[in-house]
Amino acid sequence: MDNKLLLEGAVAGHMNHIYDNGEMTFGELKQLLQAAVDGKLRGTEKTDGQNVYLSFDVSTQKARAIRNKTHILAGGLDVEQFDEFFLRSSKPSSTL
Repeated sequence: MDNKLLLEGAVAGHMNHIYDNGEMTFGELKQLLQAAVDGKLRGTEKTDGQNVYLSFDVSTQKARAIRNKTHILAGGLDVEQFDEFFLRSSKPSSTL
């Protein structure tokens, strides 16, 4: 199996899916699924969507959000800035 660097997932990085582990045997997959059925798994739920960290600035009494390292360096984005970030990133690159 080839190893490759995944540059996805914003600040937190890529969250692996079961199929990302090409070395997992069918028996191991069966054990994993059985543990899930039995309610014996502990972990993080994988959902599709945006990888966003949210916080609250007590001094300004406003929510702050980050999605990338630029946002971290800026101290997070307020609601209006975050809205603008996603409005800009949803446009085709030729209009940015």
